[in-house]
Amino acid sequence: MQQQAQCLADKITSVGISYPGPTATVRTSAYQAHLREIWEKLIELEKEKDPTIRQACASRKAEIENHKRSHGLTDEPAESSRHETGEAVDVGNEVIRELINRVTTDTSDVQNYINTPFANPPACNLRWGGRFRRRDSIHFQLP
Repeated sequence: MQQQAQCLADKITSVGISYPGPTATVRTSAYQAHLREIWEKLIELEKEKDPTIRQACASRKAEIENHKRSHGLTDEPAESSRHETGEAVDVGNEVIRELINRVTTDTSDVQNYINTPFANPPACNLRWGGRFRRRDSIHFQLP
């Protein structure tokens, strides 16, 4: 995975994006479960219809939203992840937004750019989470 992570870094910087490095590499299954817990608790609070309960839970919801932001969660975390086996990296939200803006065309996207040997070689041989059924746009993993 180290070669692919370096390849990804090179592809990102070659289009003029400042890249401080991955925001996540290896994580434990407990940490992955923690990310899911944050996401699910926030969804549960957002589904509440009773205005009295919503008001009573407003400060708790704000606390969980802050916690979600502190972890950089923008997409629903998976039940388990390739991070647990050291086969994935995440990049920052700003980096991925800029990469999407710079490489996406009518016929191409981040997945094509990262894996093409023709633009800023070599091909990185990574799957981009932006194409997953459960989208995770900051995530890249081994095939």
